[in-house]
Amino acid sequence: MPERTFAEKVHKIRLCMGMTKRSFAKHLGVDEQTVRHWELNDQNPSRRSIALIENKSIWEHKDTQPE
Repeated sequence: MPERTFAEKVHKIRLCMGMTKRSFAKHLGVDEQTVRHWELNDQNPSRRSIALIENKSIWEHKDTQPE
């Protein structure tokens, strides 16, 4: 099912990668609370973060293992 919001997209990507909020945040270079706010749609990611999240190539070569 397609995501309706960017918050849903972030959540779906993180879960598909098998990552916790902490490991996902570390991989993106942001705080765990930031990811939480994104997923709750309380805060929008920066343009840099959006570009990283939407760039599928980073997920194919991730070096951060799920916790």
